[in-house]
Amino acid sequence: MNKNDEKFQKWLAIYQVCATIFVAIGAIVITIGMSQVTFGTSIPIDLSHATNSTQQELTKFSENLVKSGWQIIQLGIIISNVFPTYFMYLIAREKIKARPKFAKINEYPILFDEMYDGKDVELKKKGYDAYSVKKLRLEGEPLQYDYSVLKYVEENKMILITEDPENYGGCQENNLPCIKLGQNPSVEEIVKELESLKADYDSKKTQKSL
Repeated sequence: MNKNDEKFQKWLAIYQVCATIFVAIGAIVITIGMSQVTFGTSIPIDLSHATNSTQQELTKFSENLVKSGWQIIQLGIIISNVFPTYFMYLIAREKIKARPKFAKINEYPILFDEMYDGKDVELKKKGYDAYSVKKLRLEGEPLQYDYSVLKYVEENKMILITEDPENYGGCQENNLPCIKLGQNPSVEEIVKELESLKADYDSKKTQKSL
């Protein structure tokens, strides 16, 4: 499951709980309104032996109860329908966001292998969407082995920047976008390599379309 799917599942659970809560609240409000309407309509019958003056007051009181009861019922209907519908809209929106996107190579997030931890922060200052294997691992991502890292790169459509020849070879073998650099490369060098990768990708794409 990639990051988009995980995010969708998280919001799906939240929105479903919220929708269920509002349906339950709406049902309770409707029940209260119906009880009030029932009570209001029964007052003239239960107290029909009262005097005319008292009967008029009771009738007026009954009418007010019935009126407010129906208003409460309408409020309950709104709560149990409008809010859940809104949450269903939010679920649909998150589902659309979670769909796989055919991103351009320059839109791919950057993933720095663990030996380059800290470079992600520097690259973010340049406006890139950059991540670190080491930080993702600390957040709970299962990235202990090279295979896991390559799989994560593939599933999340990322560009891997690494010093490890095995990881670079794995990228080449599986046609994954990857950059191999030396120890402690500068941000300028990283950006240059990313531009070079983009140019190479665009060139290959143009050749395929011919």
